[in-house]
Amino acid sequence: MLLEVRNVTKRFEKSGRIITALDSVSFSVERPRVIGLVGLNGAGKTTLINIIAGILIPDEGVARIRGEETWKRPGKQIAYPYIPRIDPRMTVEDIMDVLRLFYGDGDWEKYAEILGLDKEWHTEYQRLSTGWKARVRLLAAMGQRKPVVLLDEVTNGMDVVTADAVLDVMAKKGEESVVLFASHIFNHVERVASRILIIHNGRILRDFPYRPEEGKNLEELFRGVITRA
Repeated sequence: MLLEVRNVTKRFEKSGRIITALDSVSFSVERPRVIGLVGLNGAGKTTLINIIAGILIPDEGVARIRGEETWKRPGKQIAYPYIPRIDPRMTVEDIMDVLRLFYGDGDWEKYAEILGLDKEWHTEYQRLSTGWKARVRLLAAMGQRKPVVLLDEVTNGMDVVTADAVLDVMAKKGEESVVLFASHIFNHVERVASRILIIHNGRILRDFPYRPEEGKNLEELFRGVITRA
């Protein structure tokens, strides 16, 4: 099993009250693919991402990658779009060298080209637009050779051209890794995901291969599921 989340529950204390962010969440993934994790703000998407990333420890249940609990060796199993501290005067080429040193061997040139970063190879990071900086951050995840890639709302606020490039590279990465893409932008998820997890109030309400049902798009399906919850 590539990724297994079994009966994961996570609670937080807020203003003297106990809030259940995740309530006995379970799913498993056997092969590389893009999985869309969709839900409203506060549904539990980020908490689930952080547990799989090893940033949070569940109060109950377990998350495993290739049979190992995720918090034990997250750096060996998980890719996340994180760039270590850099000098903003570094060029894109310099940053890729830093990523190679920080994360080790990977497919850096391959994904830099797919993201179109070769067009900005000699541009300083501080001179890049917001969209190009987003592509550099995504390279930090996509260039790694890890079994699981975690992406939390990475297309939020992107212009159409940048979002298209990011979704294309996400689909490509899904051929070799499990890509868990958490988002509330339904048309972005529709573009790349072959399986959908609908999360609401900390619970997975539906887990299904994504195929339009009776002419309904993903947003319509989502509205129907949470309305009945």
